[in-house]
Order: sequence, then C-alpha cells, then structure tokens
Amino acid sequence: MDSYQVIEYRRNVRLLLAWLTVMYVFKTQVTFTKRKFGLMKKAYELSVLCDCEIALIIFNHADKLFQYASSDMGRILLKYTEHCEPHENRNNSDIIEVRHVTGSNNGLTGVEHYITLF
Repeated sequence: MDSYQVIEYRRNVRLLLAWLTVMYVFKTQVTFTKRKFGLMKKAYELSVLCDCEIALIIFNHADKLFQYASSDMGRILLKYTEHCEPHENRNNSDIIEVRHVTGSNNGLTGVEHYITLF
C-alpha cells in the first residue's frame, strides 16, 4: 500500500466514523423522545388506574427539563418535601440487580443487554 492509499483509507475511516457518530446521536435522540413519551404515558395510566399522584422530572443530556404531573406539580413537590422518609426508594443499581437475579432482559439483546448489566 503506497502513501496515497494510506491517506485515502484514513480519510474514508474518518468519514465513516463521523457518519456513525451522527447516526448514533440521531438514533439516541429518537430513542429518548419515544421512551420519554412512553414513560409519561405509563405515569398517566398509573395515576388514573391506581388513583395516585405522580410527578415525573426528566433532564436530558443537554440539561433540558421535561416534566409530567398528574395534577399540580408544585403541590406534589410540596407534599414530597413535607415527608420525612420515603416508603420506597429505588435507583438504577436496584433495578439492575433485580433484573440480573430474575434473569430477565426484557427483550434486550446483545449490546443493549450488556450495557444494562454494567
């Protein structure tokens, strides 16, 4: 391989990596939008079916705020601050642990399942 071919190969690799990066960002944005709507829909269903108040706060990677409230957000947050101790408190590691113990991967395959385990 002469030097011209090496330079051309490197340029093609850089173009491919740039294209893959753009596609990953676009795909991530689409996934975020769909999952956010799905989460808000589930929150609505839970509030209606179980007669409970729900406040959902989401910050994306660019620190944009998205929120859903089954009633007045301010009133729900005030109620939250007045409570001393939560009845149940969960975070990502709790969910991952439960999924790992039960062996459930919820339809995820390959890399997606691997990422959720670590």
